[in-house]
Amino acid sequence: MSTFQENLTILQNLLQQSAGKPVHYGNETYRFTQQAKVTEEELANFEQQYNVRLPEDFKTFLLTLGACTLFEDERGFAYQFFPPNQWEAFSAEVFEGTGEYLFPKVLLVCYPNGGHQAGFITTQPDAFGTFYSDIPPECWEEDTELLSFADWLNEEMATL
Repeated sequence: MSTFQENLTILQNLLQQSAGKPVHYGNETYRFTQQAKVTEEELANFEQQYNVRLPEDFKTFLLTLGACTLFEDERGFAYQFFPPNQWEAFSAEVFEGTGEYLFPKVLLVCYPNGGHQAGFITTQPDAFGTFYSDIPPECWEEDTELLSFADWLNEEMATL
């Protein structure tokens, strides 16, 4: 079993154990909550509607965990992964007032609750990153460390 698959299993167990209530993980206490299940049909419809190809590991993540909030601490910091039917609205909110509308080239799928957003550069295969609000959106592709989604998740899990 790959590290990515092991991490998905850990997160799946944490979602079941927590169900929105605090649980201990590592040296901290967090909440894990699933907001909605995500289906293969939803993902296929999104890909077709916006002419993008979602990375297989990200699709596996969504099909396994759904739209979810992971590692929510007592201050409310967390990773909030949205369902496909909210990605365009989240992107519109982020790009509002910037003079740029980069959706779906910049596909924002996660709000890490720190004033940033995370997602994919869809013109590259499996290029996931955290995009910082102090960097103009038109510079995100050049100024962001992009990893495969599996590598990003593995790194995040290793730091907790």
